[in-house]
Amino acid sequence: MSSITRRDILAGATGAALAGIAPWSRAAEWPDHPLRLAIGYPPGGSADGVARPLLAPLEKALGQPVVMDYRPGAGGATAAEAVSRAAPDGYAVHLIEGSVMTALPYLRKLAFDPVKTLQPIGMAATGGVVIVAHPSLGLNSIDDLIKAAKASPGKLSYGTSGVGGAQHLAAEQFQASTGIKMLHVPYKGGGPAMTDLVGGQIQLLFSSMTPAIPFVKSGKIKALGVTSLERATSLPDVPTVAEQGVPGFESIVWLAVVAPKGLPDAVARKLAAAVAAATSNPQVQSEIRMQGYEPFVEGPEALAKRIQADSAKWSKIIKDANISLE
Repeated sequence: MSSITRRDILAGATGAALAGIAPWSRAAEWPDHPLRLAIGYPPGGSADGVARPLLAPLEKALGQPVVMDYRPGAGGATAAEAVSRAAPDGYAVHLIEGSVMTALPYLRKLAFDPVKTLQPIGMAATGGVVIVAHPSLGLNSIDDLIKAAKASPGKLSYGTSGVGGAQHLAAEQFQASTGIKMLHVPYKGGGPAMTDLVGGQIQLLFSSMTPAIPFVKSGKIKALGVTSLERATSLPDVPTVAEQGVPGFESIVWLAVVAPKGLPDAVARKLAAAVAAATSNPQVQSEIRMQGYEPFVEGPEALAKRIQADSAKWSKIIKDANISLE
């Protein structure tokens, strides 16, 4: 039987010590290969339009390529679930649309809990919904809309990109806040809804900013108000809903970077710093505004509080309006 020498004992102790610090060493060296940025919608959409300007400054800050990973489906849940199940090593990240974390879990049963399995890293952009009308309706303001809806309860029809989407939820919040009732006409996407509004097939549309901007500027549709607390840079002459007699009204869409829960602290800090630096870049901010969004720098702690507050808000609105995707 071989004997255990002092050298063996020292070697074992050194190995154990190295094993104990290995994760911290790897975190300090992170990243050493490309990252994948998951997008829950097809190329060419608003999420894609916000993600692309972020790539170059993220790559500069991290010293590694960032590859777009499109995983559309299930209202954004397909990409979120894939990232939630990835290794928490910082190489799988996700530009998520806020409602996937704060509304979708209350609209349908998911195979994962996005709040429990995804870790907030940093905000990228926010944007309001714009309420637009066909000119034939003769409405010029939010006050006009409220008066018309109260005069004919349930008669005014409004379109959205689909049941349970951010635009639908904004419409439900608007109705609850103003005491009106309108008829919802859901579409399979914002494009068809906008086509029908321009053509006069529907009277009103709660729309994301990007598809509405050219039609508003050309006069083919009338913008009545935006649902953010501040006016949109892309439509500076359109007042907010809050400005027009609904104090404090806010219903926004936001996009933020998240990662699988359980990142090493050093990786999480470095990733959050890179996202904040990218979102603060003037060129990036200009390109995000061209998409109808506003760049917004917010760290992981504030983002976590936002997710908690929005979850409480949307769960109540969804329950009160009896909305379901099941």
